[in-house]
Order: sequence, then structure tokens, then C-alpha cells
Amino acid sequence: MKPEVTVMPALEAGLLRAAATLQDPDVRIAPWSDELPVLVIEEGGVVLELEFPDLASLTRFVRRLARLIATSRRRT
Repeated sequence: MKPEVTVMPALEAGLLRAAATLQDPDVRIAPWSDELPVLVIEEGGVVLELEFPDLASLTRFVRRLARLIATSRRRT
């Protein structure tokens, strides 16, 4: 499997869909001072940056992701 990213513009203004295939990405929070916290997911030249308005928003996102993983593990 080769890491790749596909970006598809949507018909509606302001919407964008990106799909990435990753196997073992590096995941980190980019250092920030007064700027927005950024979750960086990177592998094989593909870099996804998810920017959040504050640390609380990033924390909620991480919790939701953890719940999704826990739910999918119970189904298998």
C-alpha cells in the first residue's frame, strides 16, 4: 500500500473532501503559541493538518475518535 491523498472539490462553495490512505502515519500536535492547535498526520510525503480553534475543540475530537475506535473493536 502506497500512502496517497486524493482531494476532490465539491459542487458547493467552500466544501472540500480529502481522502488519504495511510498505513503507519506519524501523528503529532504541532507546537503553537497564540495560534490554533494543529493535529498533523504524516506518512510518505502525505501531510494532513487539522486545525482547531482551541485546545478544548481538539480534545473533543480526540475523545470522539477514541469512542469510534472502541466501538469498532467491540463489533469485530
